Amino acid sequence: MKNYGFISNNSQVKIGSLAIGKGATVNAHGNTESEKERDEIIQKIDECVELIRENENSLENVGELLDSISIIKAEIESKSPNKTTVKGVINELASSVASVASLAVAVGTLKSAIMAII
Repeated sequence: MKNYGFISNNSQVKIGSLAIGKGATVNAHGNTESEKERDEIIQKIDECVELIRENENSLENVGELLDSISIIKAEIESKSPNKTTVKGVINELASSVASVASLAVAVGTLKSAIMAII
């Protein structure tokens, strides 16, 4: 008898669809979970852009902050984001906006959402 089981040792597995066993099939329709998460992150990025623009008088280097957000957005939208780039840029962004409470919270929320998928 063949074992068609699924084994995962000491790991976390996110699965949109899974079929195990002889002749098993999966039919997936619509957005997968990762696409939904990605869409939510893009929405959070857009919110951060708005907050940066609203608080530009309280921030130094607004252009660089917007460039950083653009880099993050481009990586998240790509099929295989560069995790090192995203982590580095989001960490730098978070420290750069720490002086503006609403923006620090928004970037912190964005950072948590990004870290959950990469």
